[in-house]
Amino acid sequence: CVVELKLPLEGAVGQASATLKPPKLNGDVSWESFGYTDAQTNGQRWENFFAASLRGYGELPDDFSYSFDARLVADDVEFTAGFIDIINDRPRRPYFAFKELVLNYRPIPDLRLSAGKQLVDWSVMEELQPANLMDPHDESDPFRRWEEGVYSVAARYERDWLSGEIVFVPLAFNPSRVPQGRWAIIPDDIPQSQELPAVRMSQSQVGGRLRGQFGVWETGIIGYAGRNTEAIFVPHLVFTGGDPQRGACQNR
Repeated sequence: CVVELKLPLEGAVGQASATLKPPKLNGDVSWESFGYTDAQTNGQRWENFFAASLRGYGELPDDFSYSFDARLVADDVEFTAGFIDIINDRPRRPYFAFKELVLNYRPIPDLRLSAGKQLVDWSVMEELQPANLMDPHDESDPFRRWEEGVYSVAARYERDWLSGEIVFVPLAFNPSRVPQGRWAIIPDDIPQSQELPAVRMSQSQVGGRLRGQFGVWETGIIGYAGRNTEAIFVPHLVFTGGDPQRGACQNR
């Protein structure tokens, strides 16, 4: 049994001035409740999930602009813990997170320079994304997964049929979150420890894309150099019931 309520929000806040326009905002609020009536499986109980999203874009003086995508979540099944987690150093998702928070600057109309937490998704596929090597994912709840931006600086050029961009992620690695709770593939009796890589230049990443549009055909070339080829974090495992050993795990 499922109950879902979703309320979309859209509009602008404030009044325009001679130099500053009000931001454009849109978002939604949703509440979901799941009822389990079979006592032989999950037990007779209800599970609740709440989410609120707010996305915005605004223009600033001197060719600057900003955009953000904020998300607030809560549940009663322990997928969520802690108010905010800036670098994803905890396995559970926080109650509040920015998927994107970007400051942009356009020195010329065709060139955009940006800095902040931004999405770098270069794949054209919905689920299988072989070209998405930099964005981490929050898959702590697989049925409510979302993509997160990375803290980076970027330059993007676009004109007519040709576009190109380069993104640099300095110093720190921002991991993804693996499934939690009943969706975890690791048994509960196996302790886990999460250790992020050290903050140093060797953890930096850089990627670039060159894309062309030729009639109905689109082609692109993507390059990447970094610590690994997947934005996934697999924790260390310590097996119980025998000699301690390290599982076949790695940081990605």
